[in-house]
Amino acid sequence: MFALVNVAVMSLLARAPDGGLSLEVVLREHFTDALLAPLYQLSNAFMAEPFEHFLHHARTNDQLHIFRRVAGQLVGFQLWRAFAGRSAGERFVLGGKLRILPEARRQGLHLASGLSVLLSERQRFPEAAITRLGVASLFGFVSIVRRVARYDFVNEASRPDLIDVIGEVTHASRYTFDASTGLVRVGIFITPEQLLRYPPSYFESPAARAYCARNPAFRTNGSYLAFAFEVDRENLAALAYGAAEAVLCCGSDAHAAAQQLLGGL
Repeated sequence: MFALVNVAVMSLLARAPDGGLSLEVVLREHFTDALLAPLYQLSNAFMAEPFEHFLHHARTNDQLHIFRRVAGQLVGFQLWRAFAGRSAGERFVLGGKLRILPEARRQGLHLASGLSVLLSERQRFPEAAITRLGVASLFGFVSIVRRVARYDFVNEASRPDLIDVIGEVTHASRYTFDASTGLVRVGIFITPEQLLRYPPSYFESPAARAYCARNPAFRTNGSYLAFAFEVDRENLAALAYGAAEAVLCCGSDAHAAAQQLLGGL
């Protein structure tokens, strides 16, 4: 189990325009149907799946991060799981179900959430080789990897341990991982309304093009792609700057804020 929200991350979110943002952490033992139902309603408007399917996947995770305006308005959430690998000194962090209302996107919430988890893992296990895993839709994938220095898709050409761990975590969520293609059949479908929110230029970014080349039928096939990146100084620095720039909506204070986020790492 990893620690609760990083203090520097909370301070950064409080500086967001229009009164600030907050991140609430809920541990798995408190994942009640009543808590998860409004999150499902938010999620299903963009990525459609049955409620039971949503509940099962949610409960394979350790923590839920709920994003709110300071006044309390729910604007999104993400799930997290951290666990040891088979080899000594190996750790994995898996992020799942990133969902944010359109009006709260591009404000760095998912970056701040992820950074809090990754920094906590790095501080708790300073000598470990930590890998961040993801099984993501096009939109979740682009929002994350455009803010890291290096990443890789996970498929048959990947390290055996990455193939194995993606197979294990997807099986636990009742998903199906095809290592030959890197596709993960999740049974979650992008709604037409979600697709209409993105202009043609969005799909021309390098990250989007890389994803679409590997999952060309993403609009209708109910499948995601698996990816991974190392939790090293270079990727943490890129994430910290990306989070600071997005939350503060400018680059002028981002470098100083990123250094505060990284602390002594």
